[in-house]
Amino acid sequence: MKAMILAAGRGTRLQALTESTPKALVKAGGMSLLERLIIKMKVQGVSEIVINVHHFADQITAFLQEKDYFNIPIDISNESNKLLETGGGILKARPFLDDKEPFIVHNVDVLSDIDLRKVYEQHISSGALSTLAVKSRKTSRYILFDDDLQM
Repeated sequence: MKAMILAAGRGTRLQALTESTPKALVKAGGMSLLERLIIKMKVQGVSEIVINVHHFADQITAFLQEKDYFNIPIDISNESNKLLETGGGILKARPFLDDKEPFIVHNVDVLSDIDLRKVYEQHISSGALSTLAVKSRKTSRYILFDDDLQM
């Protein structure tokens, strides 16, 4: 099972923490978001990972070289010259992902207890083109649109 970790963002909502550190290396509970996600993926059966990088890309690369104990192949899709956003980042990583097998795409800053293996297996059994795992959450950050798609 292959996976892509989206880690190229600037982390603007975490600005005080990301002025000199990439969002992927911000710590939560004593461990960086990236380390936490790689460990989760490995435990749940991911065998290869590609990570897109942009903001302080060199720090993420150095971190991965230092943490070689992950014992899982990790490729870097470098977007240092131009941030490609989600779709562009996935397209740039296509050579890594293009073996006709489904793959997981996961944002580095999403912390959840979702069982990635179960989602993957459900996706395979469904025969769907893609599967999106979402969770309903209580928020006041809704934007309402009318029938003409006007706010």
